[in-house]
Amino acid sequence: MNSLALYVAIVNYGEAKKVIDLARIAGVQGATIFYGYGTMNKGFLAMIGLSDVKKEIVLMCSDTECGDRAAKLIFETMQMHRHHRGVILSLSIDSLFGSASLTPLSHQPNKEAPMENQAIFTIVDKGKAELVIDAAASSGATGGTVINARGSGIHETKRIFNIPIEPEKEIVLTIAPTEKVEAITTAIRKELKIDDPGMGIVFVMDVRSDYGLYKGK
Repeated sequence: MNSLALYVAIVNYGEAKKVIDLARIAGVQGATIFYGYGTMNKGFLAMIGLSDVKKEIVLMCSDTECGDRAAKLIFETMQMHRHHRGVILSLSIDSLFGSASLTPLSHQPNKEAPMENQAIFTIVDKGKAELVIDAAASSGATGGTVINARGSGIHETKRIFNIPIEPEKEIVLTIAPTEKVEAITTAIRKELKIDDPGMGIVFVMDVRSDYGLYKGK
């Protein structure tokens, strides 16, 4: 079976639909849109060459054959080689259950070479995202993208790793070189007291590949 990956597209506000339409052409079925903002002049936003505050984040789960084809189509059509046009990350998936369009996947060994970058996801109470970004920066990170997360209804709560995702939560996505990830996550855990009950959660995923990631200084 072909391996699976999570594709994360971060684009300017209003461009998520175009991303999804292009992905569908390449064979990717389904996507989820989140709204968020980038951290001005301090971080991941500078790394990907984006300066607008309002962002749309598109999550797509796909087999890597279709997903990589979609990512390349989106990259080329939306001219992501230019600054301020967006970025697509491909994150390794270890297992998957509950998808109507993809075959359930139990643990798949990682046979790929060690990854150059990793994605750090930090879920904290609303208002603490900047603390996460500052803590990560103190250990070598270049910032983050903040995603506003909430349940789909006023009385409904989504959960990730048994952590409730409500209107009062924020998710911070930080991309960092693999050799810096341990120091960054340690700094976040210490500053935000992540290991205390109810203070948040941090998880890390490998970045298989990236499209549009700004390499300049």
